[in-house]
Parts: sequence; structure tokens; C-alpha cells
Amino acid sequence: MAKSDLLDFKEKAYSTYEQMTEHRASTRAIVLPKAEKVPRNEGVHSIFILAQMEMFEMSLNSAKDDMPLFSLTMCDSKVNHHSVEGDDENSEMIFVLGDFRLETPNCGKTMRSYQTLLGLAPSVSTSLLTFKYCKGSQSVQSCNVGGANKSNCEACAEVLLSPMRFVHIHSQVFTLIEYVTEGVLGAMAASAASSAAAAAREVAKSSQSGEKLFYIVATGFDFVLPQAAYYEDHFSFHAGKLEAHYRSLASDVGSEAEVSLTELSMQCAQKMSMVSIPINMSISLKMKPPFAPLTEDERATRVDLSISRIQILIARCHYAQIMRTLEYNIGEQDNFLRAGNSFQDNRSSSLPEENAQTEAQSGVAVDSLLKNLSHAGVENVEVIKRMYINFNIQELSVELCG
Repeated sequence: MAKSDLLDFKEKAYSTYEQMTEHRASTRAIVLPKAEKVPRNEGVHSIFILAQMEMFEMSLNSAKDDMPLFSLTMCDSKVNHHSVEGDDENSEMIFVLGDFRLETPNCGKTMRSYQTLLGLAPSVSTSLLTFKYCKGSQSVQSCNVGGANKSNCEACAEVLLSPMRFVHIHSQVFTLIEYVTEGVLGAMAASAASSAAAAAREVAKSSQSGEKLFYIVATGFDFVLPQAAYYEDHFSFHAGKLEAHYRSLASDVGSEAEVSLTELSMQCAQKMSMVSIPINMSISLKMKPPFAPLTEDERATRVDLSISRIQILIARCHYAQIMRTLEYNIGEQDNFLRAGNSFQDNRSSSLPEENAQTEAQSGVAVDSLLKNLSHAGVENVEVIKRMYINFNIQELSVELCG
């Protein structure tokens, strides 16, 4: 089976790199004297790597107590990589993922039904993700990005998703983003740039990087918005198709995203439909780096939201649920990833009584230190970020039900 997969991948990859190898050969022919001839594609060799994995588990632990924050489980994964010998700029990788789950730990206060933040929809058992990544000016030409402009892109990615389910608990999502950006990527950057000179070289290198384009398509998408991490009531959104373009701009000046949702429906926890007919929605976002040397207004995230004709049905219980969701989910600071409020509470409970006073004094100092430390292992810094949202609705009607 692995052999047939490799042969199939090689056949597709050769067509991908046909233009690239022809371009390399023709370039060489131009600089040589007319009397000399170079056979077509002479000396060009492809390198293939095929890897398969039954299961892979990874735990993202907190820098505060070294206990799990999030766990990632991947099953039935397959990676195909193709590159051309002597060409470090162009390469192609295809990654197929059978199952994927991003979960929060059982030790927290989150309801069990909300602990799987991202994964396959409950009724789906097929492959979750197919990911194709192309790097290099020649390689990106083979990447399907839904008609988007890729002339300035140094890398492109095409992501195909099976019907999936995402649970949005606001504080947990932002804890994960901070962990990845400040903790994982921050540690990697600090390791790579251990000196001021190395850091300067890294900055100069990143400022010269080109655009990166990600094209994401999901055949079905379920979005769950709980009233609170510990409360059963929630809103459910279902989209028949999700299509998104995410573009990371050159020179680290920010990023842009274009998202379209079709056949979007909405239900409350009692399975009551809150829109009379499914709607279509398009979202445009423009984001700046959080620490860019700009004013707060210039760093603001700008969102343009366009919605087709929509008729919303709101009962009295829905209005109350919306207000509670804004307060206990969107506006909540506690991420509910831990059962207790203090790291020292679990640590001091097993100590002998004679050491309690000494431990209490040191515990105050440790708690003070941990209070200013994020789960990513960096000092908590509050950054004021503004967001401007423009709504463009073709037609809006609201029906208030008793």
C-alpha cells in the first residue's frame, strides 16, 4: 500500500515540477556557448520522502505548574515530501490526517462536552485534513488557491477539511494563541537569535520574506458558542461550506483574511432555529502586528462583515442567553483550565505541619511570581487592541417571540 501511495504521489509530483526542471535546463542553455548542448533535464534528480504514522500524541504543558493545558492527538497520518536535488528554494509537501483532536485537560472546570475544542464532527469518520504546502516561486504555481493572486507569494498552502466542530471558549482560544506565539515560537526565536547580532540578522531576514497564502476549504463547519465553559446552554452555527484565504504580508506588516460562509444556520441549545432561512456571509479582516510601532488606532483590527437577507427569530430566553454569553464567555478572564486558583494550593496540601509556616512564606513569593507569569512562560503584558467592525446587511428583520 505504501508503495502504491508513493508511486501515485511521484506521478503527481513530476507533473508539478515539470515546468520547474524545464526552466532550470533552459536557463543553463542560455548562458552556455552555442556550440555546447545540454540534454534536457540532465542532472536534475527528484527526492521523495514518504512517512506514515498510526498515532501521535503531544501535550502542551503550562510553564506555571508543568501540567497539561492542551493535548493534540493525530491518527492515521501520512506525509509525502518532494524536492529537487540542488534546489533549496522549491519543494512540495502533502500531509493527510485521518483524525485530529485538540482537547483541554480533565483537571479543569470545563464541561466534558466542551473539552474537545477542535475535531471531526460527531457523525463523521473520514479523513479530517488534507494539507498541501508549496514553497518557491516555481512550486507555488501548482497550488490551487481558489483564484487568488499568488504572483508575490513565496509559499502557498491548500487545506481541505472534512466536516468539523469547533468550540469557542474565548479565554481558552486566546490562551492557546498566546502559548503558540509567545511560548513555542518565542522560545524558538530566542534560541535562534541568542545574541544581538544574530537577532539583527533574523530581523533582516524576516523583513525580506515574501507573502504566504493559505487557502482553506471545509465542506461542513459546526461552530459551538457556549454560554460559559461550565454551562450547558450554547448557540450552534452550521455552515454548508467554509472558504477562507489568509495572506501573511511581506516585511511583517500584518496579515489579511477573506472568509465566506454559505448556507449558514443558527440554533439555540433547545434546537430552536433562530434564522428563518439559511444565510450567506462574507468577512474581510485586516490585522497589524500587536507590537508594531504604530498608534492604537493604526494597530486596530478592521473587519468588514457582509450578510445577505436575514430574518432573526429571538425569544426572551435567547436575549438572556446572549447577554450571559457576552459576560461569562466573551468577557470572562478565567480560562477554566485548572480546578484551583493557586498553584501553591495543590503543592502545600501534602507537606508536614511543621513546615507549613515556612512553606506559607515562600508560597506567597512564588504565588506573586506566578501571578505575573502566563502559561506560555512569559510575563503578562496587557496590550490594548481596538477592533472596528463594519456591517453591510442586505436586509434585516428581527422577530421577537414571547
